[in-house]
Amino acid sequence: MKCTPLTIIISDDQALIRNGLVKLLQSEDGMELLAEADNNQNLEKLCFDLYPDVVIAGARLYEKNDIEAIRKIATAFPRIKIIVLIDASDTATSIAIKDAGATALLCRSATEDEIIKTIEAVSSDAWHCDNKKQHINKSYRIPTRPLTGRETDILKHVCEDLTAKEIGAKLTISARTVEKFRQNIMQKVSVKGNAGLTLLPSMIDAIYS
Repeated sequence: MKCTPLTIIISDDQALIRNGLVKLLQSEDGMELLAEADNNQNLEKLCFDLYPDVVIAGARLYEKNDIEAIRKIATAFPRIKIIVLIDASDTATSIAIKDAGATALLCRSATEDEIIKTIEAVSSDAWHCDNKKQHINKSYRIPTRPLTGRETDILKHVCEDLTAKEIGAKLTISARTVEKFRQNIMQKVSVKGNAGLTLLPSMIDAIYS
């Protein structure tokens, strides 16, 4: 680690998570907590004011501003390392966050040791793209089974907001078959509805590379 303290800002809408991170970082030598925020929009403002080495930010897919704020931070400050906290089973958010430019992902239930090791890892000069990809894939069950050609066709039409009946007519299959394919796709990528599915087309190459 660097001789000078790593400067860190934390952000999460759950006070319990923030309080735990505050206590952890305040007890850790070589790390300095600059500020905390209860949402990622305030985090974005703090980054412009304080320019930390690392941010630890919670995010959820249904809070679109969460992901957009992280994207803006990653674009404006490529030197800042961004560790994103998500719920353990929230694969859809992990996919969106990976695309937004996060450095690493952690489960909200991560241990103190895992949190500190992740901060140290992303701040290391030895941290490269390959390490980043391995860390993300190790931390979360990002789907490894590629979609079939028919599943990709179904997904495309789902994203066009077509009904199962309309998709069936285009592909010459029954609406019931379309629905079965849609359920299979959701199971593969661990999402619960069309909102999560609509994120996938622009990310398929990244997920299955």
